[in-house]
Amino acid sequence: MTLPTIPIPGINDEGFLPLPELRRQARVLGRDRFLVTYAAPALHVTDVGAEDPRLLGASGVLEDPGDETAPQLLTITDRGLKVLRYVDRVAFLVKRPGNPFPQFVSLGRSVTNDVVISIDSISKLHGYFMHGDGGWGYTDHGSTNGSFYNDERLASSQRMPLRSGDELRFGPGITVEFLLPEKLWERVTSDS
Repeated sequence: MTLPTIPIPGINDEGFLPLPELRRQARVLGRDRFLVTYAAPALHVTDVGAEDPRLLGASGVLEDPGDETAPQLLTITDRGLKVLRYVDRVAFLVKRPGNPFPQFVSLGRSVTNDVVISIDSISKLHGYFMHGDGGWGYTDHGSTNGSFYNDERLASSQRMPLRSGDELRFGPGITVEFLLPEKLWERVTSDS
């Protein structure tokens, strides 16, 4: 089955939109128009892990490691910002024009994916989402650092059915919550 390309206003080249912008849109559009405008399932980034555990402190803020064996500040800033730019972002499971895989929504580090997460711990094609008779599902594509469903590691090529509110983690770097449009509406309007 070929998935349609749905235009989502405001998403960046990687397929993401800032959560504060979605909150603003919810206020402007109201519930019914919001659900039509943002009709695709979404991935809300709820947590970012560090590529190097010394990069982020418990508060999620870059910290000075304080010893000479730690990465230099330039490295911390560059690698830390790559992960931090996904905080409070929402990606939509839509096909990008020209993507070579019409039957699924791909996620990975390569710019040819529908959802691009440009950090080292994510494989070029990390995994993909498919919609079928049973709803949406996620499959890990043999990624190096794995995919986790509600903290359980998925086997390569194992399809995991998804329900709104389920948590997925891609390697050590990115944790997302899978949200169907109605649940996304609830999330953006209850957190305002």
